[in-house]
Parts: sequence; structure tokens; C-alpha cells
Amino acid sequence: MIENANQQAFPLQPIWARAEDVPAAPGQYGLTKREDFAARAMQGLIGQVESLGALARDAGCDAEELLAAVSMKAADALLAELDKPKTKK
Repeated sequence: MIENANQQAFPLQPIWARAEDVPAAPGQYGLTKREDFAARAMQGLIGQVESLGALARDAGCDAEELLAAVSMKAADALLAELDKPKTKK
């Protein structure tokens, strides 16, 4: 799994904690980057529900399964691209 994927999408310090009380690796609050990217991809794909339904029928699966699988693949591809070393142009 991509190590960047499990980092918080919107890291926040709980308002009830003082800075000196927060450990170096605070617990998760909210979505991971992978979950957030997948949700955003899914939002875009839902607008294409008719095309998605036709693809699912051709693939022999449910549209919901296809939607989830494609959304997760898109999220993983984006995270993999973001993990690549930056090259100067």
C-alpha cells in the first residue's frame, strides 16, 4: 500500500488538546487521503451513471461495484503519481 495514502487528508489538532499534549503521531481524525480522493472520484463518476451502468452490464457486475472499484483505482493512481520523485523540467 502507498504510505502516503493513509495520512490524514485534513490533519487537525483536536481543539481540546494543548500542543504539548499531542503525540508526534496523533490519531486519525476524519478521512485518509485515499478515502478523500476516492470519494471525489466517485462524485465525478456518479454523473456518468448511464455510461457506468452499461459498462457494468458488459463486465457482468453491479454498477455500484464498478463505481467503487474505479474510484479506488483512481485514488491509488493519483497517490502513486504524487509519491513519485519530483523532477526538474
